[in-house]
Amino acid sequence: MKIKNTFLFLAFASILILFLVGCQKTAPPISQTSCATDSDCACGTHISTGECFIGNKGIVNTSKQCPDFCTGIAAMFETKCVNNTCKQVRIQKSDCTVDSDCVPEQCCHATSCIPQEKKEVCNVMCTMECRGGTLDCGGSCACENSKCVAHLNNLQGEKVV
Repeated sequence: MKIKNTFLFLAFASILILFLVGCQKTAPPISQTSCATDSDCACGTHISTGECFIGNKGIVNTSKQCPDFCTGIAAMFETKCVNNTCKQVRIQKSDCTVDSDCVPEQCCHATSCIPQEKKEVCNVMCTMECRGGTLDCGGSCACENSKCVAHLNNLQGEKVV
């Protein structure tokens, strides 16, 4: 009798375990365009439809590329994770890497800075005054976040002789 009860208990426990394992929730399906980081995204063809597609790398066949679709005709696009969605974004070209890459945009009393290779030749004579709110007398160009920015002086129109 004791063996029979033990056997029944084990059989019941086994059935209960199988039932509980079978009732576990499965993870919801992954969105075709969801991501957490840029590395979660890819561009290529959709694994089901074969059409050019940008989305979660699990949905993209990267061995079949769509070059003009993925990068643009002039290679100006890249695939990024933006707000947890895989998207195609324009590549942001950097203006600079160090401060010396940036120069005043205007020839005289400059108020902005540009990359050195975009600077045109200045063939003008400038006054020797220090104008406030310009790069004159203490202002400078700097490279910040790969962009040229102007740090203007805080003069109030003072003249330096």
